[in-house]
Amino acid sequence: MFRNNGPNVVPAGSVFDVLVYFDGVYDNTITIITPALIPIGGTFTYNYANIACGLCDVKIVMPLATPNCTCRASEDSIWTGVPLSASIEFLLKARLNAQKHAEITWNIAPNDLESMVLERSNDVGEFLPIATIQPENGKINYQYIDKTVDEGRYYYRLRLYWKQGYSTRSHLVWVDLPMQDVELRVYPNPFERDMRLKFSKALKGDVLIQITDLAGKELWAYEEPIDGQEMIARTRSLPAGTYLLRVQQGSRVWERKVVKQ
Repeated sequence: MFRNNGPNVVPAGSVFDVLVYFDGVYDNTITIITPALIPIGGTFTYNYANIACGLCDVKIVMPLATPNCTCRASEDSIWTGVPLSASIEFLLKARLNAQKHAEITWNIAPNDLESMVLERSNDVGEFLPIATIQPENGKINYQYIDKTVDEGRYYYRLRLYWKQGYSTRSHLVWVDLPMQDVELRVYPNPFERDMRLKFSKALKGDVLIQITDLAGKELWAYEEPIDGQEMIARTRSLPAGTYLLRVQQGSRVWERKVVKQ
């Protein structure tokens, strides 16, 4: 359902572009036309059954001539009238700034807006709130810099809470944060029992540790989780000799020549 919240009357034949996003990626455009003049406070409905996209975000962009009539889909994809301005297109953007942080910007008018909550996910599954932003009268340009993530792809969306008691949310945007260089120190080397591995930054996840001879033949390998900067390579069972140590965490790989005494 679309509701005209004024002040302009929506004339018959006004064009709406229904933009369909699937997992944050633009997927389709459906154009609908108002069947009749919509007075202030008036409504009309549109059968959107032909939008076949499972879990998708859908937004409607009103013509600029009627800036106070833009509507959005609610979270369960049931259309509800929302008194927003044309800036509800959000112009929601995310980019990597010069300091290598995720920078999220958007434009929105504060009319009837209670609060804005920025949400983040690293897998488009569970979104968690990371910041609550209060709207300011006369302000339409907003920015948030996320300094709490360091590498990988992160997805963002904006949830809006309205004074009328309901909430809506934006489409998805994302930032790809580059992988950071991580140095590995192996000590002691030469070693007598176990070796210690120390990384220049904290890591989290499984680490594959392999020992090969100098010809590259694998002698043994095992995985062990890490949540920090240091771990132990349990090499006490190796006979004395010279080996190649290969350590892999995600797409990072380190190789070192080590000596067992």
